[in-house]
Amino acid sequence: MQAESRKQYLRGMGIDVWVLRGQQPEEEVSLPVGSGVILGPGGGDILLLCRDAAESASRIAADVARSLDCEPIWSWPAPGEEGQTLELEEAIEKRLITRVLVFGRGLHEPGLGSPDGFVGKARMIQTKSLNELAGDHSARKALWLALYENHWCAERARTS
Repeated sequence: MQAESRKQYLRGMGIDVWVLRGQQPEEEVSLPVGSGVILGPGGGDILLLCRDAAESASRIAADVARSLDCEPIWSWPAPGEEGQTLELEEAIEKRLITRVLVFGRGLHEPGLGSPDGFVGKARMIQTKSLNELAGDHSARKALWLALYENHWCAERARTS
């Protein structure tokens, strides 16, 4: 039996399946065109789009936020929710966002942004999810390098 089908079999029998954090596959989260995002606190020109509010409170999220040259605005998908949600391009326009960092596969759907790395008028960088970054040294290194090369890092990070 393959690993995934074994897990499904055990879950079906009501047996809890334990998986090591570093080996847990990430679910793809999609942000369909026209669905909204919830904006968290922050006031800079960088929007950080992650899976959910809990992910934005993680240790790796704090490390990423501290490395940036301004206080970021955290956001996460809110498909089907009403109220405080905005479409991504509307949020970019209203909050004068010039940079978007997308954490995770599947958050960048066709139509969300162009292939040249832009969402509306904002420059976009896409990386692995925050959970994957926490367990993958090479992915973190690639993210720090991308932030540095695009001049998104705080001055203190550029000189060290």
